[in-house]
Order: sequence, then C-alpha cells, then structure tokens
Amino acid sequence: MHLVTGATGNVGQRVVARLRAEGSPVRAFCRHPERLAFGPGVEPMAGDMADAAAARAALLGVDGVFLVRTPGVEAFWAEVERSAAQHVVFLSSGAIGLPVETHIGRAHAETEARIRASALRWGFVRAGGFMSNALRWAPAIRGDGVVRVPFADARSAPVDPRDLGDAAAAMLLDPERHSGSSPEITGPEVLSTRDQVAILSEVLGRPLRVEDVPESVAEAQLRGAMPAPMAESILALMRYGASVPEPSVRTAQAITGRPPRTFAQWAWDHREAFA
Repeated sequence: MHLVTGATGNVGQRVVARLRAEGSPVRAFCRHPERLAFGPGVEPMAGDMADAAAARAALLGVDGVFLVRTPGVEAFWAEVERSAAQHVVFLSSGAIGLPVETHIGRAHAETEARIRASALRWGFVRAGGFMSNALRWAPAIRGDGVVRVPFADARSAPVDPRDLGDAAAAMLLDPERHSGSSPEITGPEVLSTRDQVAILSEVLGRPLRVEDVPESVAEAQLRGAMPAPMAESILALMRYGASVPEPSVRTAQAITGRPPRTFAQWAWDHREAFA
C-alpha cells in the first residue's frame, strides 16, 4: 500500500493516477478528498498533516509514502518514523541546489535532512519551477491580455507537474533502484516569460503581450497574495533566473522512460483556464 499526501495537488493527484494505473493499492490523504474523483483502487482519506491521530490512521498498512511539504509536515513525519513504512519519496525543490538563499530552499533542505537521518529508504524529487505557475497570469490573460511581470526575459526550464508525479510514482514503485537519489527535474525547454506567453497566445488563438514591470510592483502583488517569506523567495529566484544565461535542463525521462511534456502541451491541456 502506498500513501500519497497532498493527493489533490498538481503533483499528488498524478502520483495517485500513476500508482493506480500500475495496479498498486493507493491511499489518498488530503484535507478535501471529495474534491476529486479518484476512481476504483484508491482509498480516499480526509485529514490534516498536523493531526497525529489522522496521520496514524492514514499510515496503517502502508509501505511507501509520497510526502509533500505542507503545514504540519513535521508532525506528520514524526508519525511516519513511528509507523511500519519502509520508504518515502519527498517532493523537494531545486532551489536547494541554487547559489541563492531562499525560504523555499531552506525549508525543503530541513525536511530532506530529517528524512536522511531516519531509518527509511528515501528518494527526493527536486522540482524545478512548475509550468502551472503560469496560471497566475490567467486573470490578466482573460482580461486585457497583458501579462505584467518583472524580469520578463529571464529564462528557465519549467516542468509539467505531471512529469514530477510520474517520476515520484516510478521511484515509489522501485525503491531499490532509486533509494538515496535526489534528481533535479526540469522541463525540456528553456523559455522566458515572453516565450511562454507567446505559446499561450498561439494556443488560445488571440494576441497577448508581456509588459516588464518594476520589481517593486511585482513584490507588492506577491505580498498581497501569499506569506512574505514565500513572496521574497519567488522574487529572489526571479532575480537569480535573470542572471543565468542558459539554465540547466534535466528532465524526468531517465526515470519515467517517457518524453517530458512541453509547455505547449501543458498550455493546450489547460487552455480553458485562460479562456
């Protein structure tokens, strides 16, 4: 039995789907399992990671755990260590390996360190920036068609969350092969914000444009939408991305055996969110 935390998230729901497709029994643990139809072979279980009793119930009979870092992860991990689980795959962050200090990198590094110190077999999926971050632009695209961002020409290799989920599921299903590994996973293409908006324009069949705004404007917007440490981390990562002429590309194909999805594929599959 595999336990998937954050089972309704972009990555978690893909982990559930892949494990189910491979015939592995899955328990989907999240606050609101009713929001997603998991289908046969999946046992939904409602619970908060900070609730020790809910965590213990979710971990009964579980061999492998897919772990995401959400509020309460420290309490949940304590229950994992007391359970009969044998291995864990943690959705970590590629920010750990960057030469820039961020809250995102520090927090994920702390969780990695705690997992390494345990007796369980472990693997980490160090994710690059998600393609789904483009959904932040959806209101502007539905409105006047102008995406206003700082560092519009900064380049990165965003990854489809489905590729991260596929990689995590493969690592759960073959723990001996992937034990002790921490692959950094990006998408297959290096793209700027302008490139991504141009692709969305083509998919949607209407003109869109990008307006490069001062960092202070973006900071005010981010602080209004999320906690300050997260906003500061995103800005620091944007700043760093603007200083790197050619980001590295490290896809999930070696783990999944399947070609990674392009941003155009992601955009087509999510076009209704921008329409």
